[in-house]
Amino acid sequence: MLNQDRVLEIFQFSGALLTGHFQLRSGLHSDRFLQTAVVLQHPAYTSAIGTEIADRVRGYRANIVIGPAIGGVILAYDVARVLGARAMFGEKNGDQMTLRPGFNIAPRDRIVVVDDVLTTGGSVFKLVNLCRRYGAQVVVTAFIVDRSKTPIDFGVPTISLAAINIATYASDECPMCRQGIPLVEP
Repeated sequence: MLNQDRVLEIFQFSGALLTGHFQLRSGLHSDRFLQTAVVLQHPAYTSAIGTEIADRVRGYRANIVIGPAIGGVILAYDVARVLGARAMFGEKNGDQMTLRPGFNIAPRDRIVVVDDVLTTGGSVFKLVNLCRRYGAQVVVTAFIVDRSKTPIDFGVPTISLAAINIATYASDECPMCRQGIPLVEP
């Protein structure tokens, strides 16, 4: 069983907890960044994380696990593998998420939406809306790490393996910008 301390150790041991001046996908700035792809390049870590999330969502009886491209693709696949469900990913298209041709969602489907790191929830909200447009039931959302400042309500239960408090700043309030530290968009 992976507890919060072990998940954060995995990020530290794999070199996936970066320090510097980062622009997040949300547009916010931060002095630390969780580079989940560095963790998920290791099949043993991916399997442990995917199995733990699958164990925590198993009771929701989902038949599809979906994540946003890029961060949720590997995670969705591994959680689906453990659950014996189908794996899909959504891709941004303007303000919405879309499915690749060949990915089909039906009204009877029960869906777990997964993502690597929860900051603002923007991509997950778009995926939840996508699934609901097909008439499917999103039954739970799940994350490896929750770094949101306040709880985010997706209208279903939310599970995360770990939580970490990392400060974020609007660009006009960012102390690193004021210090002239170069901004990196990981």
